[in-house]
Amino acid sequence: MTFKLRDYQQKIIDDVILQLKKGHKKILVVLPTGGGKTAISTDLTSRCHNKGKSINFICHRRELITQTYKTYLKNGITPSFIAGNRRYDKANTIQIASINTLVNRISALAPPDVCFWDECHHQAASQWEKVFREYGSSVHIGLTATPVRLDGKPLGKFYDA
Repeated sequence: MTFKLRDYQQKIIDDVILQLKKGHKKILVVLPTGGGKTAISTDLTSRCHNKGKSINFICHRRELITQTYKTYLKNGITPSFIAGNRRYDKANTIQIASINTLVNRISALAPPDVCFWDECHHQAASQWEKVFREYGSSVHIGLTATPVRLDGKPLGKFYDA
């Protein structure tokens, strides 16, 4: 890592690792906007990659794909893309995915070991839920600043810690 994590970010990472050790595979991380959710995912992605795991970071907006890519690059991680008009390298074990592209290609792609879900309060939306179900054996780490949906659909059916 080329950046220094803040104490609260390191605590969240330690908590995620603890939950994984306890056997939880679906972990929700709630942190305010600007709190460093991408920084946390970058650290966890690096740890997973060092253990030989495949990772998808799933976003719903082009700007978030670009932001995540730049943060990963700054920290020595070179991902590929599952996104329209972006370079896909099937051999790369770290992918930044657009939910729209991913849902259309899901049957042609192997499930990753770990999925990071940016803005995971969208999880109950049909496309998101379809990918979540297809990747049922993966570890899921949801990231959001707003864990309550306007339609009242709960996130509890997706996350267990």
